[in-house]
Amino acid sequence: MASLKDVAKKAGVSEGTVSMVLNGKPGPKEETRILVLKAAQELNYVPNSNARNLARKESTTVGLIVTDIENPFFGSVTRYVNQYLEEQNLSMVLSLSNDDTATEDLVIRNFIQQGVRAIILAPTQISRKKLRALRDLQERKIPFVFISSYYENIEAPRVLTDYRQGSYDLVRYLLDTGHRDIRFLVSSDLEAPIARDRIQGFMDAYDTFALSPLEDAVHQCPRPDYESGYREAEMIMRDSRPDAIIAINDFMALGAKHAVRNLGFSVPKDLSIAGYDDVVYASMAEIPLTTVRQNVPDIARTAVDILIRRSPRTPIDIRVAPELVIRRSTESRHRTAN
Repeated sequence: MASLKDVAKKAGVSEGTVSMVLNGKPGPKEETRILVLKAAQELNYVPNSNARNLARKESTTVGLIVTDIENPFFGSVTRYVNQYLEEQNLSMVLSLSNDDTATEDLVIRNFIQQGVRAIILAPTQISRKKLRALRDLQERKIPFVFISSYYENIEAPRVLTDYRQGSYDLVRYLLDTGHRDIRFLVSSDLEAPIARDRIQGFMDAYDTFALSPLEDAVHQCPRPDYESGYREAEMIMRDSRPDAIIAINDFMALGAKHAVRNLGFSVPKDLSIAGYDDVVYASMAEIPLTTVRQNVPDIARTAVDILIRRSPRTPIDIRVAPELVIRRSTESRHRTAN
């Protein structure tokens, strides 16, 4: 197994610098931090000791990794995971990946070093082939469960909403109410499982009506956040006049709604806006947001139950039913004759 010295040699820095980077201490420049993280990942470096391995068996701590705590959906996930772990007399330690694969690997290795009992992982929205950190968990027999998404080439339990069904329900509702030109804001990686599922649901709904979306109906955004939703909607509205803009989460949809209104358009009179998740701000907005509700309490409880009561009979793929929630950000495009 690679040592701290090996990582330092490969990155071309001192062992002290490697230690500072891997422990998250300030000092090293950003380019140095990237070099060290890359070297650690390539060497499959995991700082650990036999004593910590033994301690893990008695640990009452579960690690939770989410991509973005600013997104209220992950705030809700964190709240309920923590609540259900406390009911089992377990504690939670939270860490963020910032939707970055290198950071995600580092967090996993840090959790191994800390001797956590198990890990609940909301993975990045990026499809991955190199998954050494997760392979380490499997080799060390540290249980983990995916929540909200998953990596296809890792066999582990996953608990998530039926995204395909949720997208289908939303788009079918919009088509049924006269919308035809519907633009779909998604994440940058269309091969990520949940992006693919959502897009398939989008296409399924059009198929139900024997219709086809515009060729450029699906818009890839750099990040699944408020700013990306705002900027993409702004670009769409400068070039065209769609009937509706929908997004893979409420955070992006709220950004899109803000952009549309800043350009002088009315929601829902000029176009409808809808999201996914049903975060708290969706119903509190000045124009409450039509969305697809994820049952976060059920998802979180199921993930915790899998870790506590794991069994060879545990289903590897658990899909929680979504619920379409219709609010004032959408309205019918059908026009009644005078």
